[in-house]
Amino acid sequence: LAQLAGLLVVRGKPAEALEFAQRSITVGEATRGPDAPMLVRPLQYAAEAQRALGELPEALRTYERAASLVERFPKDTERPWIVAHYRGLARLQLELGERAQARASLDAARAAAGTEPTLTVERASTLRALGALSSGDEVAAGRAALKEALDLYRTRLPDNHPAILRTLAESCALDLRAGSTDMATCQDAAT
Repeated sequence: LAQLAGLLVVRGKPAEALEFAQRSITVGEATRGPDAPMLVRPLQYAAEAQRALGELPEALRTYERAASLVERFPKDTERPWIVAHYRGLARLQLELGERAQARASLDAARAAAGTEPTLTVERASTLRALGALSSGDEVAAGRAALKEALDLYRTRLPDNHPAILRTLAESCALDLRAGSTDMATCQDAAT
């Protein structure tokens, strides 16, 4: 049920995803208890569906419940789920106008990903989100995060993969926002 909920979220069907996520949560609570670490993933899918439906207060409450499980059971929750949880929470926090909290959530996602090779793509996605969040006096750090994300993606993905293209686009957008006269990133993205 949780996997189906995740697939429906990705496919842009949040109402259907929310139904399956809630059913997965109900089954998980009945079989493992209300504080089972395995609930983090369906809670995340439910929160993402709620966010997509514009139910931001509900999404925040759902993410807070998942955060409680992550904090209490960090060794019993799969690390990719923890990384995804923090990245999703950051998206919600940005929509709520909480930029500093979103940055803190992305920093937590980056820490959770660590340097483990199996989490290279998750780490790259987190760095891309951090880079895209950069503005003002954070531009240099944003560029560094986007460059590292691009380097990590290229170790696992072909050059024409959408994640690489999105990272190049984010780098170009950051250069444009910063008013950079060196548009090498944008030229790289165009070729």
